[in-house]
Amino acid sequence: GVAGFESLLETLQTLVNHYGFSLTDALRPLTTSVAAFLSLDSKGEIRPGNDADLLVFSADLRIEQVYARGKRMVNEGKACVKGTFEPA
Repeated sequence: GVAGFESLLETLQTLVNHYGFSLTDALRPLTTSVAAFLSLDSKGEIRPGNDADLLVFSADLRIEQVYARGKRMVNEGKACVKGTFEPA
């Protein structure tokens, strides 16, 4: 089967908290590597011209905010939009 997002988040937390990976190294297979494999040129890295799809983590690696193409979609665990880009 395909891993769900919660499984990926748990894996990220385990790599950092239990195995001592840096956050950068733990995120690479979930971001840069996937974007490169799928030829998604505007995804996977924070750089000028990219889509600005971002996750903001708390110190204990819980998701605080989610941005899609630079627009905040989730803040403190609560949706800021109803549909794809509709204000909540």
